[in-house]
Amino acid sequence: MKEIRYRFYPNTSSASLRKIKLIDKFLYFFKGNGNKTPDKTAIKEITIVQLAHIGDMILMLPAIKALNSISNYKINLLVSSQNYTIASKLNFVDNVVVADAPYFSRGKKVSYLKFIRQLMKVKTGLIYDVRGDLRNNFFIKFFVRKKLFAGYDVGGGGALLDVVFPFTHGGHVTNLFEPLFNYLGYPGIDITKYWKEDDLPYEEITGQTF
Repeated sequence: MKEIRYRFYPNTSSASLRKIKLIDKFLYFFKGNGNKTPDKTAIKEITIVQLAHIGDMILMLPAIKALNSISNYKINLLVSSQNYTIASKLNFVDNVVVADAPYFSRGKKVSYLKFIRQLMKVKTGLIYDVRGDLRNNFFIKFFVRKKLFAGYDVGGGGALLDVVFPFTHGGHVTNLFEPLFNYLGYPGIDITKYWKEDDLPYEEITGQTF
């Protein structure tokens, strides 16, 4: 198994840590060394995944706007139903798809079966998950139709990824897109040059509790 520097939250139990590391050992053992180098040349569509909470999604919007501005990729977002009300109003995103992960739900009971059905509707070229979470990596790997799966291994499940990006520990969430830009051939992008304060919609959102 490759050496991994994990990133876990302070309230994560020692039992959970051991379980994740044990699962990782099994995943890397069965993965072996037989995987082919992924071909990114045919990718025309990128789906960015943020299944967690509203603040995490908002912080990554400048990077998504920059990617939309510098490339010809079709840019999609895969978000929770709560985040959909904001994401659907962004003019620099081509399509927004909903998937409600039960493990990120706050005060709302969500079905795993419904979650899997939502993921099975997604079809894309490259799918990129910003979180680096074993649970996300597992469900995206087995239930989303895609050509390439890229992301981080710091929360487990790196063996499920086609492309594992280097993670900067202690870095800001906005820098999580730098490895994606580098991988796609756009190094050294200053995302602040592409973001304007009115890129975030200033419309009243009703019928949704945040």
